[in-house]
Amino acid sequence: MATGDRIVVEVRCPATDSELVADRLLVMGASAVAESEVAESGAADPGVVGPGLSTGAEVVLTADLTSDAAHAFEWPGAVLRRVDPAGGWLDQWRAHATPQRAGRCLVRPPWIPAAEHEDDLVEVLVDPGHTFGSGTHESTRLCLELLGRWVAPGDEVLDVGCGSGILAVGALLCGAARATGVDIDAGAATVSADVARANGVADNYGFAGEAVPTAVFDVVLANMLVNEIEDVGAGIAGSVRAGGVLITGGFLAGQVERVRTAIDARHGWDPLEQAADGEWRALALRRKT
Repeated sequence: MATGDRIVVEVRCPATDSELVADRLLVMGASAVAESEVAESGAADPGVVGPGLSTGAEVVLTADLTSDAAHAFEWPGAVLRRVDPAGGWLDQWRAHATPQRAGRCLVRPPWIPAAEHEDDLVEVLVDPGHTFGSGTHESTRLCLELLGRWVAPGDEVLDVGCGSGILAVGALLCGAARATGVDIDAGAATVSADVARANGVADNYGFAGEAVPTAVFDVVLANMLVNEIEDVGAGIAGSVRAGGVLITGGFLAGQVERVRTAIDARHGWDPLEQAADGEWRALALRRKT
């Protein structure tokens, strides 16, 4: 089951966690992550090496990891199993990658030709090892769409839970002067730096570790699940300067009010825009004070 010194794994997880689980796989060293639906009759495989399955809608993420990384993988409610990569899974996966449009941003693999010229089009190059967090998931597309409209030239940007760093890089390509990424997984430092380098903005991007900096920023990006926003909402809000913009996504229509409540109400917020893609939502808000 090895591909060189790597193995191919499947992770079955709640559909609402798919982007974050995929980002976790990437920062653990996966060179590609693909998503597919779980067949209703599907049963857990005897090769499972993770915790038990959760209930509710689920997806399967397929990725390549080292054996050590596969055994170190943990995610609540997720199951990881090794699979046979017969047929060249990695090469097959590359063939299915397509450009993804998100407002004025277009995310494309580097081997696909550039899009026809549009005056305001911002192209973000992402190699196949960084598929998730790059516009393939609804929440990422929504955040890219909003930052394309609300990031201004010269802005200082903070990307909380940056993962692959695609939002920070998108902000830089839209005119931001500097972007800083933070993530609880230190592996995000390498992944996000690679994405910044591939897009020619490495000199303007920095990874600051897992703690939210004490400085304030013109724009703060937070693409994460609602429970995570509830955990760090006050810190996120405090990182937005007065008059600055918060762009947050990763939650569903029925969770919007929970997100609003989680953001520190002491500052006050003017709603700028709500973006939607199916049941997924993202918000842009301006801090009043």
